[in-house]
Amino acid sequence: MDRYCAAMTEEAKASLSGAALEAKVTEINNAKAIYATPLGFTLFTYAEILPVGILVSLVAALVLRRKNVKTVAV
Repeated sequence: MDRYCAAMTEEAKASLSGAALEAKVTEINNAKAIYATPLGFTLFTYAEILPVGILVSLVAALVLRRKNVKTVAV
């Protein structure tokens, strides 16, 4: 996380200046502090994985859904 924050800070320094730069650096440091806690780490992880899991589940449900096939008794 330290390398990521450093890279984001450098990117912000290249594109922003003044108050906007300070706000972005503060935002990056706040995200770093949240990510350092176990709850924050868990929430970030689920926020990355959960939407993909839901999408895969819905696609699989659509592909694998049963079709009503009526059988004729002979």
